[in-house]
Amino acid sequence: MHQIIQHGRLHAWNECTNYQASLTPPDPTWPVDVRAVAAYIHTNLFDENLMVARVKRECGIGDNNISGRFRYYVGQGIKEYIDSHRMDLAKRLLFCNGSTILVIALEVGYPSHSAFAMSFKRRVGCTPAEFRIRCREM
Repeated sequence: MHQIIQHGRLHAWNECTNYQASLTPPDPTWPVDVRAVAAYIHTNLFDENLMVARVKRECGIGDNNISGRFRYYVGQGIKEYIDSHRMDLAKRLLFCNGSTILVIALEVGYPSHSAFAMSFKRRVGCTPAEFRIRCREM
């Protein structure tokens, strides 16, 4: 059983790495702080400790308006941007990967199955298990 979980984590980790490599670099016309935030997010996207406060701190931004500027240039707030990328990869993994939902949750940056399931349901409209079943029925 342990080997199956390890294999699933390795496959999911490879997918995470490929996903990060495929992200479009921040637009050079964006303000420096917005580019810094986007680059930091891209690098740390699947870290479960990635939160808006940490992004601001690590980028040296004390300005509370960065979320508004980020939304203006990127089209989504910082938290939405993180969640949307995590969900994109999670859906891909649920569709084509045999890893458990817990492994997928952990690999895309959620601290637990329940945190992932709640976020997934809020953003996608169904649970990860329901999504996987629907994909298999296609």
